[in-house]
Amino acid sequence: MEEREKLAAAKKYLDDLANGVDPLTGRILPEDSGVNNVRVSRCLFYVSSVLEKVIENGGSVGARVKKPKKLIFSLSQTEKDAIEITETPVLLADFVERVNANVDLNVMKKVSAKAFTDWMIANGILEEKFIKDKNRKFPTLLGNNLGVITEERQGLYGKYVAILYTKTAQEFLVDNLDEIVQAYYG
Repeated sequence: MEEREKLAAAKKYLDDLANGVDPLTGRILPEDSGVNNVRVSRCLFYVSSVLEKVIENGGSVGARVKKPKKLIFSLSQTEKDAIEITETPVLLADFVERVNANVDLNVMKKVSAKAFTDWMIANGILEEKFIKDKNRKFPTLLGNNLGVITEERQGLYGKYVAILYTKTAQEFLVDNLDEIVQAYYG
């Protein structure tokens, strides 16, 4: 007997019992039978309906639909050309947000700011310095030459140094986007 046939037979037994019928003999079960209790009968009808769904779905019910695995970030040259590059220097987070605006996030993973930062450190554009118990990043001379600049700002907790990316730096990062993604995601 195949699996579907077994499921169909089990459903028939449940239906018979829920209706107060002995599934083996076809005789009506006595009124005082436990199967004729309203709660038991309702439970049997419920299990029968679940089994019906299992049969309809080819052996599974309520199975979670697995989301397709997202693709690793990539952009065509046309999509890269569409990235908004600004004359005004921007924070890396703002730049990365504009890069990710060109991606269908239902299909593809975002590229992270960390991917850019790690690549720039590995390529000598940024360097890490330990200041006030924190690891901070600053542009190197090469970074400055590529348009990565710093600006002192006033924040909620006092002054801090923001790293900004000029138009030249933004264009440089777009030009190296494939290499950045490859270095981070492999």
